[in-house]
Amino acid sequence: MFRHYDFKRYNYLIIINVLVLAIIGIIAIGSATQINTDLGSDTFVKKQIIGLIIGFICMIGISIIDYHFISKFYPIIYMVMVGLLLAVLFMGKTVGGATRWVAIGGFVIQPSEFAKLLIVIFLAKMIDKYRVVFNKPWFLLILTLLSSIVIFLVLQQPDLSTSVMIAGVFLITIFVGGLDVRYIIAGIIIMIPILIIGFELIKDPDQEIIENYQRTRIM
Repeated sequence: MFRHYDFKRYNYLIIINVLVLAIIGIIAIGSATQINTDLGSDTFVKKQIIGLIIGFICMIGISIIDYHFISKFYPIIYMVMVGLLLAVLFMGKTVGGATRWVAIGGFVIQPSEFAKLLIVIFLAKMIDKYRVVFNKPWFLLILTLLSSIVIFLVLQQPDLSTSVMIAGVFLITIFVGGLDVRYIIAGIIIMIPILIIGFELIKDPDQEIIENYQRTRIM
């Protein structure tokens, strides 16, 4: 389960960089909220400090766990990922017209952020475990359907940017996993006209395919 580390070779530079960036972020939050009320500033800063401490402990703990051990639980990882995204839809917290957060144990988390990492672990293990049939059409269809469920749930929040990112993660993972060049060529041939037509459609100010703010970001 745990790796045998030579801690003299441990990458402390990454740890230091993460801590420095997190501390700068906390200082920035404190400075930004200070202009409102001192109470508000303390509240936000304290939450960020608690989050930093918990996150730091989790980061160190996970870094010494062998990823092969974690990947053994890939079915559970997928079910947890989908379960959290479903929880957002049914009991999520809505902020600014988007429902992307859910409260668990006194903490408010954004499951779609976890999905970015969990989908990589899940897909990587699936490809590795079923290497012999990886390039079979039926297996690629299964991977596509399972990934599409995650993308669809994120889209319902709505969160277009994260959905696109997860779709990109899916494509990159299967490419790195050794996708047959025939599928790559076929995919490019199919996607080019779809992207061109889609872009032309969303150029229309009266289109109803995506929200106006999403159209503004793309344009």
